[in-house]
Amino acid sequence: MQIRFEMRLTNACGHHFMTIDGTDFQIKEPLKDGFDRKWYSIKFKAAGVRYEVGVSIYTSSIAWIKGPFPCGRFPDRVIFKAFLSKRLRPGEKVVADKGYRYMDQCTTPQIEDSQIKKKRMSRLRNRQETLNKRLKQFGVLRKIFRHHRSKHKQCFYAVSVITQLTIVKDEPLMNSSIYN
Repeated sequence: MQIRFEMRLTNACGHHFMTIDGTDFQIKEPLKDGFDRKWYSIKFKAAGVRYEVGVSIYTSSIAWIKGPFPCGRFPDRVIFKAFLSKRLRPGEKVVADKGYRYMDQCTTPQIEDSQIKKKRMSRLRNRQETLNKRLKQFGVLRKIFRHHRSKHKQCFYAVSVITQLTIVKDEPLMNSSIYN
């Protein structure tokens, strides 16, 4: 089972095909040049790498992964603008959290949204967080990654494919419809 960008379009309608979010993983502090803020993750108050992950709204499959990036140098918005925004179709949008505010291709929570829209968007973002949690159930991603940073990507992609298989075959991210 591969993770393919086109999977976001399966059973899709409208202009929103994916949810996206950045997720951080702690790594050992790179000591070669001493402390470097480019690796600093606010979440851990330590060194980390970040991946941007996209989930298909209509199939719950992982449809996008980009990373790893040094947490301090690459906030979610920077990663999105540099990569995913260039791959979206004209008029296509993604559902995201407040970290992506004021970006034309992102739909984020707004105070003036109706209660129905707030509930739907909340369910979509919760599903995204459920995926992040599942990825971090694997010890290699849950604990401080103590191997060379270049190996983190291999581990992350392997865990992502295993997680994708469980989503498709056994355990969907959420059992109930996102539109209830």
